Amino acid sequence: HPRRHRAYVDPHIGEVPLRDVTPGHLTRLYELLSTKGGRRGQALSDQTVHHVSTMLRTAFGYAVETGHLKSNPAAAIPKSARRKQAKRSPDRLRYWTAEQASIFLEAVADDRLYALYALALNGGMRRGELAGLQWRDLVLDDPAAGSLKVNRQLVIVGREVNESTPKTDAPPRIIDLDEGVVRVLRAHRKRQVAEQLAWGPGWQGADWVFATEDGRPLHPASIGRKLEAAADRAKVPAIGVHGLRHTCATLMLAAGTPVKVVSERLGHASTSITMDLYQHVVPGAQRSASAAMSKQLGIG
Repeated sequence: HPRRHRAYVDPHIGEVPLRDVTPGHLTRLYELLSTKGGRRGQALSDQTVHHVSTMLRTAFGYAVETGHLKSNPAAAIPKSARRKQAKRSPDRLRYWTAEQASIFLEAVADDRLYALYALALNGGMRRGELAGLQWRDLVLDDPAAGSLKVNRQLVIVGREVNESTPKTDAPPRIIDLDEGVVRVLRAHRKRQVAEQLAWGPGWQGADWVFATEDGRPLHPASIGRKLEAAADRAKVPAIGVHGLRHTCATLMLAAGTPVKVVSERLGHASTSITMDLYQHVVPGAQRSASAAMSKQLGIG
């Protein structure tokens, strides 16, 4: 992919002769990209780093096939070293405090994607899962409570957007929704129906919850761009769509929510992944729990 090569590879190892590239070069490259490889020096998502590693593995493989290299240096790097989502250190996670999240939501209350931002912060869904959500996945009949099922996600492959199943092989996860989120989603549905009526025959929609004004599914990448612009208007740090997910997890754990509950809400394969990602929050939560127990037991 030429754009990825120019943006993420050339600046770091572009001057290293092809025959001299080692697995060590690539390991350091992936680590650099995952910490400050973005255009503004921010951490790149695990998915982007994974795409870069796949691109390089394919390119070096072609070099081997054509006789320019004897072996593929990218193939020598284990997958765990190329994609370390479960091992990210806390300082690389970007998220908002409860106050910042509140300021943001208040500032974007009239945004047509307000419901998406609210659901991302409350439900901890991934970008592709938000883009792939359809109305048939939601249960909003009870005004006091609702739920949604994560049945699909929209992912970017090359220059195309493809529909796929969620990350794990487990059954689609259920995310419970409280009264406030149900109310927001109902209002969003009402607004979408009004847009459909306004477009008339020009409406191109199907059943997408978050769509363009003429009903087409949102491109996953456009969600990040719109969020960045919205964060700028709200005067809060730009944290990316995945940062909304990290904010959800961080605030839940800081409030004392059991790790298992948080893990299930995020769709992690195990609680160990949640613990590894958010270990910076758990000690504080444990201290809060300890203080609550001491108060109940009359200790001190």
